[in-house]
Amino acid sequence: GLISVIEGQATEEKLERELKNLINPDWDYHVKELDRNVFSAAFPDQLSLNTFSKLTDVGLAIYGIKVKISKTNIDPVASSILQSTWIRIDGLPTFARKEEVVKEVASLVAEPLKVDSFSLIKEEPVRVRVNCRDPAKLRGVVEIFFNGVGYEIKFWTEKGSSPSRTKDGVSSSGLSRDRKGPDKSNGGNQDHKQK
Repeated sequence: GLISVIEGQATEEKLERELKNLINPDWDYHVKELDRNVFSAAFPDQLSLNTFSKLTDVGLAIYGIKVKISKTNIDPVASSILQSTWIRIDGLPTFARKEEVVKEVASLVAEPLKVDSFSLIKEEPVRVRVNCRDPAKLRGVVEIFFNGVGYEIKFWTEKGSSPSRTKDGVSSSGLSRDRKGPDKSNGGNQDHKQK
């Protein structure tokens, strides 16, 4: 099951103890922190998971933690989960504002899911739905080369602010990439070279 902490300070050890107190003292729940205030646990049986997942929240007695328990198909031994968020990509040249190219550019920082096709035709940053480990850290500037010409491409989550270059011209990520778009000189292949 998935345990989302609503109130209180939870740790793997505290939740393990709380679940032993609440459900079965002899069961090893294999509580694992997946993200801030999100944990996975292996319940002893489907009935107990079904029962607690129907409740709006569960108050745990020992440490006074309030949690929401839900069913999930996440493996209890998984080390983390990806979160979905919308990002904005600015600085793309007009010829690169195509869904396939935007997905390729977005893949430099996250797993692209969907490109907002309406944003491709507007004179504003392109919106892309992505999966990533921590949306709060998804922000930066990358220099990408299309056909040998460099462009500073900025990434940020919709709720964040737009990144800017530092005084020495290097972004916080320090990345630069060389992408050759399809043209007659390279036979339509894309070469990926790190500078």
